[in-house]
Amino acid sequence: MKSGSFLFLIFGALASASAIPSPLPSNISLGLDLPDKRFSISRKLDPTLLPVQPTLLNILHFMGLIAIQDFNEELAPRTYSAPGYRQVQVTTYTWTEVRFLLWGIYIAAADMVEIVRFHAMTIDLYWDDKLVGRMRLAVSSILSLPGLGNGEGSSLPVHGRPSSRHPSWETSALLLQSRADIL
Repeated sequence: MKSGSFLFLIFGALASASAIPSPLPSNISLGLDLPDKRFSISRKLDPTLLPVQPTLLNILHFMGLIAIQDFNEELAPRTYSAPGYRQVQVTTYTWTEVRFLLWGIYIAAADMVEIVRFHAMTIDLYWDDKLVGRMRLAVSSILSLPGLGNGEGSSLPVHGRPSSRHPSWETSALLLQSRADIL
């Protein structure tokens, strides 16, 4: 599927914004032409339905933010949510290369648009059958916690993997633990 037809599918889905409440099988294969055949994903789908328009706009927002980065650069774990459409968020859980994040969200979005089923999901990213990243597309659980990468403050991803002794790494770990305690 070419990127132009992907955008056409997204805008078509936005125009007919309807979600059908039936479970989506996790083994869907649409035979997309990927940039590299060594890349694959697996999805763990939730029964939770996502609102179509905020889902698609958050996917585009996420892709737009990370696509301007170096293709092989690793980005820090973070939550992305488009201003004005905070009902849905894309969360990355590990330091992951931009190319894997782009390819993974593209395949997941294309699958949702193709079969018109918008479910919350966890997406595992694989390179040569080795897990290289994980992301989640879901309804926002917390709409606004400053400094946790949910669109507040800087809209650019964090670059470069810090050492485990770096003070900002420890602060980030504490913030993530605090967020987990709140949930």
